[in-house]
Amino acid sequence: MTRLYMSRFREEVDKLLWMNHRFCGEPAFELHTRASLLPCRLSDFYGARFVYQGGVVSETGAFLAGLSRHDTDETLSYTVRSAYAADSTETLPACIFGGVLIGLFGHTITETLSRLWFLGTEKDLPDVPICFVATGKVPKHFMALMRLLGIEERVLVVDRPTRFERVFIPGQSLFLHAWVNRPYFRRIYERILECVAKEPRESRKSYTKLYLTRTHLEKSDCAGEATFEAIYAQNGYTVLALEEYALSDQIALLAKAEAIATTVGTLSHMAILFCRDDAKLTFLLRENEPEALIPQFVLNEMKDCEVSFVDATYNFLPTTHAGGVFLLSANEHFAAYARDNGLTYDADKACADLHKHIADYLHAYAVTYGRFGYAVKRLWDLSFFDFLSRFVSVVCGVTLDRADCISEERATLEEKAALLDELLGHPQILPVDSMTHCSKSKNARVFVIRQEGDFLAVGEERLPLASAIEAICREHPKFPRSARALLPFIYAGLFFDQYPYFALADLLVLDNEGSRVAFDPRRYLECAASNLDAVCFRVSFTPTLEKQYCAHHGKASWECLTRAVASDPFVHAVARYAGYSLKYLFARHFLIVRPKLFLPFFSWYRSRMDRILAELGNFAYLISPMTERLTTLYLYAHSLRSHVIGYCT
Repeated sequence: MTRLYMSRFREEVDKLLWMNHRFCGEPAFELHTRASLLPCRLSDFYGARFVYQGGVVSETGAFLAGLSRHDTDETLSYTVRSAYAADSTETLPACIFGGVLIGLFGHTITETLSRLWFLGTEKDLPDVPICFVATGKVPKHFMALMRLLGIEERVLVVDRPTRFERVFIPGQSLFLHAWVNRPYFRRIYERILECVAKEPRESRKSYTKLYLTRTHLEKSDCAGEATFEAIYAQNGYTVLALEEYALSDQIALLAKAEAIATTVGTLSHMAILFCRDDAKLTFLLRENEPEALIPQFVLNEMKDCEVSFVDATYNFLPTTHAGGVFLLSANEHFAAYARDNGLTYDADKACADLHKHIADYLHAYAVTYGRFGYAVKRLWDLSFFDFLSRFVSVVCGVTLDRADCISEERATLEEKAALLDELLGHPQILPVDSMTHCSKSKNARVFVIRQEGDFLAVGEERLPLASAIEAICREHPKFPRSARALLPFIYAGLFFDQYPYFALADLLVLDNEGSRVAFDPRRYLECAASNLDAVCFRVSFTPTLEKQYCAHHGKASWECLTRAVASDPFVHAVARYAGYSLKYLFARHFLIVRPKLFLPFFSWYRSRMDRILAELGNFAYLISPMTERLTTLYLYAHSLRSHVIGYCT
């Protein structure tokens, strides 16, 4: 059971909380011959994000495995999803790919271990070494974890390109920002707990209630946490700094506690991984970004504990999750949590302490962001208005509107809006259910290209997926084979003239596995008889189309996309005035489209795809998210002229 004590972003957090964060089914355990392991190296393609190249590559140089943190094309820091060209200096018999070793303990204890679910099963090969690749220095606790898993003697961290005659690749049992495969991921930590329980430690202590603090860290980043230390100590909790104990002792302390309270981050990850199944957990939010909670929501699927999330933040300056500075406060959310859980404290004293801690917060903020490093790079695009709006939001609970505060910009926005209205008219983009059906032919002809497992169904014909991919790659040698979501769309555009019924169809249905939602196929004929020209899935978000893309995939590839769009004066003009500022995109490409719209669009798209693939190089896998943005911009621009676009969510 999960309880939320918060008001800001409550609706957003609720949606994230109730998403399905579990994955079912056995992870893959693949064998590849003559594959190589490449140490990770930093890519300079993503600006402030730490994105790496390396992992496992085939004999031909194709990328096989690394680290994915999301089950989409979303690019996050510490992702390893592409390779680089390198010659192996030696060839060894065999290895099992253990995963990517991230030099931060919070990631090591979760993501780095996620491929080790096979240990102790029939898939394990006890005589075969387990090899990792690292993104930096090996954390000091890594080998201690390997000892607790019983594989210390088998582990090797590959520090140079190395070829193996056979490489076994276990699938990830955790995508930290998407889902967890509970039985397989949990197996790893049960193995660790069993080892810790067997250790003879007569002096090992145990406590019923624990508050895990960050105040003893070398870089103390939570001003105001001393207030919570005092409150929890007053209510019978033992305050501990876990890092001051041996790793096995840390795990033993967590495994025996009935109640644990701490801030969201590495400590909350540790708590859920090693606590009892009936433990009562309290996690205090350090920051105001809802999406930062997704990893904790995913890990919480490990256990059926009672968990309370308490918004205890008072960050009136913008910060970042990694390398940031935080101000904690026993605010009204914590007061409600305390009442529900029988905690007592002096609210007046807590308020007085907050005023004292503000000075510490400002000093730490100046020291942290006064260094031009990773932390400040994450804030580089914030204007003074952004600082002011966040300050007012936290301190006064008021949301500022940029247009109301900056008259010059408001006038510019109004001028642009008037220009669009005068020259182009209003976009005809409406929900599918609100469309007006007209008296077009009821005997509509629908041509379907659908991805069905390992086959591509093209009308009545079923092609093996591998054959469809090979056909596409003959036309486009640089087309990334991993972009499976694009297959129906690309195949339709390249080979439509080989299917005579295609040109005669009233409606084309492009159905990839990623677009399977509740859309009844019987509605295809209904759409064919309407005034719709296309139906897509629309996904809304808070930032603009430009900011949303840059945040997930990097600014450099966004500039590659805009250069491709700029070659069309009409779409380029609409994109500059309004398209890049859209707060939605049409995801998963087309669902339904009329040939009269699809054929000119595909011709337009293909010329831009050729240019983009030539520029992307090793980052060709980004063609899928780029296609979504290109589709969105094209449809938005042409809906201003004549086309009617329907969407479902």
